[in-house]
Amino acid sequence: MGLSIAKDCIRRMHGDLQLIMVADADVCFRIELPLTTAENE
Repeated sequence: MGLSIAKDCIRRMHGDLQLIMVADADVCFRIELPLTTAENE
């Protein structure tokens, strides 16, 4: 349930949440969020 909420919040900020396969790691997530400046607002 927590991961679903996190994914929803990230998508609302126009980002993405991905599950990434990494050697010697149980779980690894990648969060991508757009970077904006004051000029873009």
